[in-house]
Amino acid sequence: MSETLKGTIWLLSDPEIVDRMVKKIISNRFSDYIGLRYTSIGLGVVEAMLPMQDNLRQQNDFLHGGVTATLCDIVAGFAAYTLLPVTEQVVTAEIKVSYYHPAIGDVFYAKGWVEKPGKKLHFCESEVYTLNDGVRKVIAKATASMIVIR
Repeated sequence: MSETLKGTIWLLSDPEIVDRMVKKIISNRFSDYIGLRYTSIGLGVVEAMLPMQDNLRQQNDFLHGGVTATLCDIVAGFAAYTLLPVTEQVVTAEIKVSYYHPAIGDVFYAKGWVEKPGKKLHFCESEVYTLNDGVRKVIAKATASMIVIR
């Protein structure tokens, strides 16, 4: 299993879904490139973490907003993917990210979930947050529409 999935807690009971998720996540090489690690995967919910790295910083030393948006997109998309039959996939049709605070921290956590699944669109939400001294601070939240491709 790739570094991206080491230590992942699988909350899925269907081995076919787990196998599909492993293959799909491994084929998303960008996750590995930025150092994303999946922490938990369940039906309609995906969680991940990203350690801060110098190459992910913007000019003020925060996590770049594009990386934050990427985190929102990835966890929402894979959350939607957990609900699909083997003959279908999803891609992002639309995403809106709202930035709440500067992304300051050593580790960033992302959680995505399906708010409303559908035959053609899955409506998803996601958020990115940090934990500093045990205090959870939301950096950004997103709403996304994932289009189902047959």
